[in-house]
Amino acid sequence: MFSKKIKKATEKERHIHYGDGGLSGKDREINQLVKAYTDMAKLFEKNIVDDLVGKVLFWRKSSALGWSMVVVALIAIMGLTPLKTVVPYLLRTDSSSGGANIVRPAFERGDTLGVKQDKHFIMAWVLAHESYNWATQPANYAFIQQTSSDSVFSQYKNFQLSKKGFVETLGQNQQVKVDLDWITPLAKGPESKFTKGKDVRTYQVSYRQTLLMADNQPVPEVKPVFWVGIMTLNNENPPKNEADEWSNPAGYLALDWQPTQSSGKGGSE
Repeated sequence: MFSKKIKKATEKERHIHYGDGGLSGKDREINQLVKAYTDMAKLFEKNIVDDLVGKVLFWRKSSALGWSMVVVALIAIMGLTPLKTVVPYLLRTDSSSGGANIVRPAFERGDTLGVKQDKHFIMAWVLAHESYNWATQPANYAFIQQTSSDSVFSQYKNFQLSKKGFVETLGQNQQVKVDLDWITPLAKGPESKFTKGKDVRTYQVSYRQTLLMADNQPVPEVKPVFWVGIMTLNNENPPKNEADEWSNPAGYLALDWQPTQSSGKGGSE
C-alpha cells in the first residue's frame, strides 16, 4: 500500500516535470500567461526607453538652439559695439607749482609728428637757456638769440650779463647741468597776446639743474634745483640764411618762457 502511494507521487512528479500527464494542459495555459506577461513587460520597458530617448533628443535640440541664439546675440553685439582698448595713464603732478603731466605706458605712442618736433626743439632750447658751461656758452647764447622773441631774449641777455649771471658767478670753475624730466602739451586757453592769427602751442616742461665742478663732479652739499616751466611757441621765424637752416630749419620761435621753481622733485606721483 505504501509503495503504491510512493509510485503514484513519483508518477505525478514526472508528469509535472515532463508535461505529459493530466496537468500538461494547465502547464501550457501557465506558459501562455507567462509569455503574455513577459511580452507586456518588454513593451512597457520599450515605451519607457522610447520616452526617455525622445526627451533626451528634445533637450539636446533645445540646448543646441539656445547656444545658437547666444552666439548670434554675441555676434550682433560685437557688430554694433565698436571695439575699445583700455590704456592706463598716470597723472603726475607737482604739489608746489601745480604742474601736471600725463605719463603714457611704454607701448603707447600717441604724439603726432608735429608734437614730437615741438618737443625736440623745446629740449634743445631749454638745455641752451638753462644750462651753463664756459666752453659752450657762446653757442648757447647765439641759439637763444636766434630762436627767441625780443622779450624772451632780452630777459635772458640781461640775466647773463648781470652780476648774477652764470658767467659772472660761475666763470670757468663751475657749470650747470640740466636734465629734462618731461614735456607735455597744454590745451589751448583763451586768446592772448601770442595767439593773434598764429599757430601757437603751449607746453609744460619739468627739468632740474645740478651744479657741477669743472671736472663734472657735483658740488658737495648742493642739491639739484627743480623747475616747471611754461613755453609758448610757434613757427613764425623763417631762416634768414643757410646757417639758420642748419640750427632751426622749422623756424621755431619761443614767444614766452615762464619757469617756476618747485620744491622737492620736479614730478611727484
